[in-house]
Amino acid sequence: MRKMLKKSVGILLSVAMTVGSMVSMGTSNVQAAQQPLVISEAAGYAEGAYAEFKTELSATGYNAYVKKAAATDSAYVRLDNELIRQYPDYIRVDAVGLAAGNYVIKIVPVYDGTEKASEAVATTALNVYSHDRTGFAWVNGTASGAYNENGTLKSNAVVVYVTEETKDTVSATVSGTVCSGVQNILTAYKKAKTNAAPLDIRIIGNITDPAVLDKGDLLVDGVLAGLTIEGIGEDATANGWGIRIKGSSNVEVRNLGIMNVNSGEGDNIGLQQNNNHVWVHNCDFFYGHAGSDADQVKGDGALDTKTSTFITHSYNHFYDNGKCNLQGMKSEKETNYITYHHNWYDHSDSRHPRIRTCSVHSYNNYFDGNAKYGVGVTMGASAFVENNYFRNCKYPVLSSGQGSDKVTGGTFSGETGGIVKTFNNYIEGAKAFVTYQDNNTEFDAYAVSSADEQVPSSVKTLSGGTAYNNFDTSSIMYSYTAQSPEDAKAAVVARAGRVNGGDFKYDFSGKTYQQKDGNGVMQTVTADEYYHVDDELKALVVNYKTSLVAVGGNPLGGGGSTTPVEPTKPSESETKSTEAGTEVSGSTGSTDTTKPSTNPGTTTGSYVHNFTASGTTSSVYTITGSLANKGTVNYAGLTLSKCLKMESSTSIKFATPSSGKLILVFGGSTAASGKAVKVNGTNYTCGSDGIATIDISGSKDITITKGDSINLFYINYVTEGSSENPSEPAAEPSTQAPAQKKTESATKATQASTTKPAESATKATEATKPGTSDKKFTSAGGFNESIYAQISGVKDSDITGVSYSGTASGELTGQDLEYLVRDNGNGVRIDIPGVKPGTYTLTVTTKSGTITKNGISVDAQDRSGYAHFNYTAGVGAYNDDGSLKDNAIVLYVTDDNKNSVELTYGGITVKGIGNILNSVGKECGEAGHEGQCKKTSGNKTIYAKANTNQGIIQKLAENKVPLVVRFIGTVSDSGLYKRGTFDASTGLIDGLTAYDGDDFGGSVGDNGHMARIKSGRDITLEGIGTDATIDGWGFHFMAESAQPDLGKSFEVRNLKFINTPEDAIGMEGVQASANVNSDLSASVEHCWIHNNEYYCPSISNPAESDKSEGDGSVDFKRGQYFTCSYNYFEGCHKTNLVGSSDSSLQYNLTYHHNYWKLCKARGPLTRNANVHMYNNIYEGQTDYAMNVRANAYIFSEYNLFYMCKNPQRVDSGAIKSYNDSFSSCINDMGGTVVENKTDPVANSCKFAAKGIDYSRFDTDSSLSYIPTGDYELQTSITEAHKTIASRTGVLKENPVAAGDVSMSSISYVPSGVTPVDVTELPSTLTPGKLNKTVYAFTVGGTVDVTVKYADDTLAGTGALVNEAGECFLVASGTARDLPAGTYMIQPYNFQPGDGKTMETGTFKQVTIDSLEITSSDPNAHYHKYELVETTAATCTSEGSKIYRCSCGDTKTEPVAKLDHTYGAWTVTKEATETETGLKVRKCTVCGYEDPQKIPAKGTSGGGSSEPAEAGAYAHNFTTSGTTSSVYTITGSTTTSKGSVTYAGLTLTTALKMESSTSIKFTAPSDGKLVLVFGGSAAASGKTVKVNGNSYTCGSDGIVTASIESGKEVTVEKGDAINLFYMNFESDGSSTDTPDKPNVDPVQKDGLVYNAEDGNYYYYVNNAIDTEFAGLVDYENNRIYVNNGKADFTYTDVIADGSDWVYVEKGKVNYDYTGIRNNKSGWWRIEGGKVNFKYNGFASNENGRYYVTNGKVDFTYSGVVQDGSEWVYAQNGRIRYDYTGIRNNKNGWWRIENGKVNFKYNGFASNENGRYYIKNGKVNFGYTDVALDGKDWVYVQGGRVRYEYTGIRKNANGWWRIEDGKVNFAYYGIASNENGEFYIERGKVNFGYNGTYQSSDYTYTIKSGKVVSKTARK
Repeated sequence: MRKMLKKSVGILLSVAMTVGSMVSMGTSNVQAAQQPLVISEAAGYAEGAYAEFKTELSATGYNAYVKKAAATDSAYVRLDNELIRQYPDYIRVDAVGLAAGNYVIKIVPVYDGTEKASEAVATTALNVYSHDRTGFAWVNGTASGAYNENGTLKSNAVVVYVTEETKDTVSATVSGTVCSGVQNILTAYKKAKTNAAPLDIRIIGNITDPAVLDKGDLLVDGVLAGLTIEGIGEDATANGWGIRIKGSSNVEVRNLGIMNVNSGEGDNIGLQQNNNHVWVHNCDFFYGHAGSDADQVKGDGALDTKTSTFITHSYNHFYDNGKCNLQGMKSEKETNYITYHHNWYDHSDSRHPRIRTCSVHSYNNYFDGNAKYGVGVTMGASAFVENNYFRNCKYPVLSSGQGSDKVTGGTFSGETGGIVKTFNNYIEGAKAFVTYQDNNTEFDAYAVSSADEQVPSSVKTLSGGTAYNNFDTSSIMYSYTAQSPEDAKAAVVARAGRVNGGDFKYDFSGKTYQQKDGNGVMQTVTADEYYHVDDELKALVVNYKTSLVAVGGNPLGGGGSTTPVEPTKPSESETKSTEAGTEVSGSTGSTDTTKPSTNPGTTTGSYVHNFTASGTTSSVYTITGSLANKGTVNYAGLTLSKCLKMESSTSIKFATPSSGKLILVFGGSTAASGKAVKVNGTNYTCGSDGIATIDISGSKDITITKGDSINLFYINYVTEGSSENPSEPAAEPSTQAPAQKKTESATKATQASTTKPAESATKATEATKPGTSDKKFTSAGGFNESIYAQISGVKDSDITGVSYSGTASGELTGQDLEYLVRDNGNGVRIDIPGVKPGTYTLTVTTKSGTITKNGISVDAQDRSGYAHFNYTAGVGAYNDDGSLKDNAIVLYVTDDNKNSVELTYGGITVKGIGNILNSVGKECGEAGHEGQCKKTSGNKTIYAKANTNQGIIQKLAENKVPLVVRFIGTVSDSGLYKRGTFDASTGLIDGLTAYDGDDFGGSVGDNGHMARIKSGRDITLEGIGTDATIDGWGFHFMAESAQPDLGKSFEVRNLKFINTPEDAIGMEGVQASANVNSDLSASVEHCWIHNNEYYCPSISNPAESDKSEGDGSVDFKRGQYFTCSYNYFEGCHKTNLVGSSDSSLQYNLTYHHNYWKLCKARGPLTRNANVHMYNNIYEGQTDYAMNVRANAYIFSEYNLFYMCKNPQRVDSGAIKSYNDSFSSCINDMGGTVVENKTDPVANSCKFAAKGIDYSRFDTDSSLSYIPTGDYELQTSITEAHKTIASRTGVLKENPVAAGDVSMSSISYVPSGVTPVDVTELPSTLTPGKLNKTVYAFTVGGTVDVTVKYADDTLAGTGALVNEAGECFLVASGTARDLPAGTYMIQPYNFQPGDGKTMETGTFKQVTIDSLEITSSDPNAHYHKYELVETTAATCTSEGSKIYRCSCGDTKTEPVAKLDHTYGAWTVTKEATETETGLKVRKCTVCGYEDPQKIPAKGTSGGGSSEPAEAGAYAHNFTTSGTTSSVYTITGSTTTSKGSVTYAGLTLTTALKMESSTSIKFTAPSDGKLVLVFGGSAAASGKTVKVNGNSYTCGSDGIVTASIESGKEVTVEKGDAINLFYMNFESDGSSTDTPDKPNVDPVQKDGLVYNAEDGNYYYYVNNAIDTEFAGLVDYENNRIYVNNGKADFTYTDVIADGSDWVYVEKGKVNYDYTGIRNNKSGWWRIEGGKVNFKYNGFASNENGRYYVTNGKVDFTYSGVVQDGSEWVYAQNGRIRYDYTGIRNNKNGWWRIENGKVNFKYNGFASNENGRYYIKNGKVNFGYTDVALDGKDWVYVQGGRVRYEYTGIRKNANGWWRIEDGKVNFAYYGIASNENGEFYIERGKVNFGYNGTYQSSDYTYTIKSGKVVSKTARK
């Protein structure tokens, strides 16, 4: 065991510490004879000192002091209480913030608040030394954070102590706002900028993830005031979370251990971007959580620095990290300066650091056994490496592409090299180190003879040709003194890492491991050579536990100080009070020891009563009642755990001495907010903090009695004029007595934060205030500069306010509040666009309270591409930071207001969105042409009908007024949305261009229905939420010669386009003349089309024949600077046209992160254009994808072409293809593939009129962003696929970050193909012939794959791809270094699909002779588990299966309990006509009894065709999606995974079990969780995880797991299966009753609550009306009363006056719309009432039903219209599980999943036979011989005649039919009603003349017909 803890773990003492710096000791170990206080250990360290002491005194606590050793005792300064901590066998105090010098620490015992100086002890003089503040962090600034340069704390610094218990409640006041939680404090500092005081965050002990983080990191963003994050002592640990710093300056991080980081970014500490003057030092870096990539098994970066300058990293200790320090990004342009010194790279593998572009000084570091390399340089970096100690570092220095790096085969992904200058390094045990002096070409470094020697400029890298910049001899360099390597090593070993090396040490010396050598032979190696995970170290890190017992008076688990305090200044002679301007309220470190302790026994006045300390005994109060333990309350620094129950018999009596305030503190497990207490007979209501404050006038007798059933923890009475500060009044003041003066409301004054002792404990990620317990966020987050939220339990009419705060702040008012807050059937949906990237809190105010959601992270839009190239004004109506431009006008458009919405500007008002946007349709203004628009076509002038636009778009543009149009829901022009039919000649939106005509700016031959926006500027058209849809119309953004400066800055986002007859989006400028040498006279520019979705329309009567599928999706003509990004195109025909003709000019276009699925062509078609295309996906393109014509030039990089026809067609122009993936593509792949991105490809692309040569635009930084890397490029196609899955298309219901996208969710592995799990290497497989399918396999580590095909032509060979579609090998060969994952070998050749029907392509065939898989890593071990032990399951307990690998590793799978084996039913209660009965069956194995109700005989019977009631814990994904009031569901649903039949339901929607999927809930009782899996992915034998344990599905796909009451349950992915349904079945049952209203029992009319028995009774004239049964009014509800008592178990549909209403659990549920039953049937309920006028279909959770006159008609069966669909209903229910043929009065129809498929052509069957279908309908007039699948069949009268044998004809001849099918093998004679005929190969041969002999006859044949026959003898 090599873990060394400095202290052993002993017996825990019972200890608590006081707020006043007292450590209270328990007496369990006190001996009879007391021993003096003993200091067991003490020492000084860098700017701090500590003392550890042991004691057996009976002291209740200890104070600690520090002073300079030479100073008098009066100089002692008391240390903060939190600096005193208890461990199992000692107590420790640390003094921090000490300048260099000698100090003494004194420990003074305290007895009940009084110090006993005679027992004090002090240390000897302790030497304190300074931190080494050397490096670039102090060039042009400082990085000392909250400290001065001498090590003392800045005088105005705010100190925040963070413990495991206080991490979420610690608070500070920043710019006047109280912030709770360490992340929220830091977030507030960003807003405060330099206006806040310096901040020192002190970490104590082992801190796991706080509730609020940013993607798993503590985010330091934009902090400029001076920040230090430091650990206290030896054991401060960030466990599970990292620190991410960006946009910050003057930041220090020190003395922390960081381990098990599992954040989105993955780095232990990451300097992410735009930082300066940051200092990370004296930290210990351990393993992080294993990432998804093979090189992340030890975690990602330990300490990475990106786009940051003036940085120092020093005295850090790296324990076996895989990737220590990444220094710089590819995109960094400016020279950044960084220093690394005195770091201990302790057996870490690589990146010490890996440097891109930057200037780095590395000196006095200790490289200790590094298995890969030391310092690496790429991309022109310059590094000065001096006086370092390299011990067994394999390659001390590497420069990419040369020297030792070339020998390794290349370490840095082909990046260009950099120059390293070396001086006086000690190197031993290196494999290679080559200096320039040894080899002036293939060198690792340039060695100098003195530190100030410069590297000649002639010394350049072999790759990239860059030189050393000699930064270290320039004026930028700082002053420093380097130690010799030997002295440096000693200094590093002594001082690197945390104080005294930290509480966790690990020694690698002497350890050996097994690892394969380069030949695959297993070898024994030392830690210096071993680069895999050290399993022992990993286990110790993962299982690390702190030995800390208590901090600052609170025992471990009880929390610490929640308020920052004014720090002590140990170097000063006196303690300072809080200074003016210090942004914190709280303790100032005063020596006053009379303040309350956290021991509840201490009181502050005679009228204070603490029930925890004193029970019911008091000298002031006469208390009658019972005490209880009902949770805890934190108040006034006390933790209160005992309370007085307010019951009918409870009373508290006392006499007030004078006027004052009575303060009553309620709470605990029973919330008191809004509840009442009676004082002298008057009700007073508790505030939101549970406190009631009552003003008392004069001296009088007071009696406190029960109002509601709540719990009283504390009482105080404060007289007027008293110096004692009472608690802060409740946030919602107590109700005053009727005579109370109004002026007394002034008591609502805001108090200091320290007067809120209970508040911080209630602040969680989601806060719920009184009256909102039924309202909660079911989802909330940020996406593309917007905030979204879904809230259940509320309607939009209930919401009175919405606001957000954080990085920016704002609130919704007016129309924003009206339209951005919407009812959506599952509660309320809120969407807030225009939010700057950052972290936010969303606050929603309702009529009954407020709910908040903290930690919402809003990401930035990806503004990569030409639309933003050299353009900073913001494209569209938004700025580049995501905020709306200041003077923008906002319009909200819905389907209801589309023709009434108004825009007013400049005295003009235009009504209707069509008229507003379609400016080409405006009136021309010419005399004689009033009411007409005008256009010119060639030499012809055309006048036509005008709309009412009045030029308002142009007026806005001319006055630089941006316009944003926000679409809500579907806005329809086609009519398809509402009518179910499309009529291109009927416009539903006023003012759009006409169909096939000139009106409103239309054209003959044009489908019209366009808003043609001419001469606009700064316009954004955007959808709100997830469902904004443009139905049947589109947008056309245009420039015109008369206004060449307009027609610019246009954005469309977050919209779906359906049924679009013409272009969905078009952009068009004006060209001077129609030839390539002309200029653009009015260029349309800066257009950004992103995050939209486009679906192929079907136009039945197009104006032009080629527009039956609409026109372009996104077309761009005659313009510049265009970006098309993150769009989804499905089945589209003419998708993206660039240039209308070969003479059309358009330049500078970008397409990135788009997804074309089964589109036909134009992806894009380009003419005379330079186009950059990257990170796009083409799946199943059926005609062609990219196409260049007319000298167009496309630079294509990292695009995926999957099963595409003609992926890159070159007609006239060029395509340069770099790292594109062609995965099973056919025909034209005409792009020129280049090895290097900068390689030129010959082309003639140019803008002749401007003299601009675009032939190499991609390598010219003046023409593009590409050379500088200023765009978000994923250099892994798989990662690009994940990004597309995360961000492409419109906003999803539950967006998933790209890093959380699972491979299974983007997998192309076909359903039905199960990957082979390759567990043994090497492995040789022989898949053989594949026909129309793929071969899939999964590997667990990095492998080489060698494939041999029988045929290596493109028609017969295969492709090796991963499941995301990325291709690694075509034809026979070897693919090397493939990471762990799932791969497919698929035929390269395929048959394209059909986008119109969305039928995917079909692979052809390939024969795989062999498939050999070997390990790329000769030392890798792959687990191969074998079953070694099985414990059988029973019906009372789970079983288990234990698997073991040869390495000893084991895994256990639970086996679900067996079903009970039941005997026969026994009826225990017979059912009657009106009452249900009961029957019971018993398990014959365990005796479990299963009761079941017997329906009353008078009911309608139920059965599978009737809706069945489901419990609250039943969840049906088909009807409810991911919305639930019980379960918190995270994940994606799908409707493409087949169906499951369960409990009479046909389930068609499933939750995909993926890595990001989770379901959480709390079990209400003991019971069983039932999970129903299945669909197209068989679930039998597959697993799901419940609370981390794997459960295996039975043969029926069902898992049943036993759950204990109150248990928090989490369901997560085991295998990739699909969940259709779930239910929690309680072992018992309970009846939910509503919250008991506050009713005064003296009220005796109406419904009254009886506190004695907990029931409500109906009173009439002060008497209970026991004969009454029916509904009564109560608090805005209708309550059901039976025999005078409210019955909250009652559920039924009953009469209520003239209405029939739905009563649920005793209340009329006016929120319910659906179907519910009573004894007379099932009824359509709308808003709680039966709608007897309802005819049609309606749904409940069990299905969709046919309703006649408000009642479900279970007698109805037929094919009937349901909205825009025709459906098949059977016995009143739509049969979504039915596929076949069914009839109505109009004929027989093809039904698929319950719906008529009018597109179906072919054959289908029902129980009566097989029929020929045409356009979805059986064609009974059809008779023919036709193809049915593989058979040709005889059809007569529309039905296949399987009973027929004979001869029948079709257009190709007469055929032999046998049992209805053509027999192509038939030779001989056959007959029909016309005679006998001669048949060959199944067909009558009318050309045959001759004879034919059978066994019986000789036939004479003429022209195929038998003319005679004679019997053979």
